[in-house]
Amino acid sequence: MGAVKKWHYAENTVKAHSRVPTLHSFFRDTHTMTPLHICLIFSALLFSVGLAAALARNSSILVLLGVELMLNAANINLIAFWRFPLNPATVPAPGTGVLFAVFSIAVAAAEAAVGLALIIAIYRHRRSIRLQDATALKG
Repeated sequence: MGAVKKWHYAENTVKAHSRVPTLHSFFRDTHTMTPLHICLIFSALLFSVGLAAALARNSSILVLLGVELMLNAANINLIAFWRFPLNPATVPAPGTGVLFAVFSIAVAAAEAAVGLALIIAIYRHRRSIRLQDATALKG
């Protein structure tokens, strides 16, 4: 391990090793990144970007883009949990994660179509796609 040094503080004796563990060595020695962790971190980052885009934008098209990013992050989670199961002893049925992702993609496509139709209707009525201008919708 290395040479042991002794420091004396009042009545306590403290032993210090020449090799002090660093934060990098702690993570290197105790935690390993699996492909599932990488997929989940990527999905969380993508969801965060989508959430920020949906909450912070003025344009309704950019809000729809943020919602699409959040749905794609959910699809990545579905595929990741299907591909890398938490318990390797139980193998999921072939294609279940892909099937859920395909249904989610179909829902996202329908959401995009309805959202774009609403944006076009608002633009025809207000001549703007800014969300601040669409606060009072009249029938």
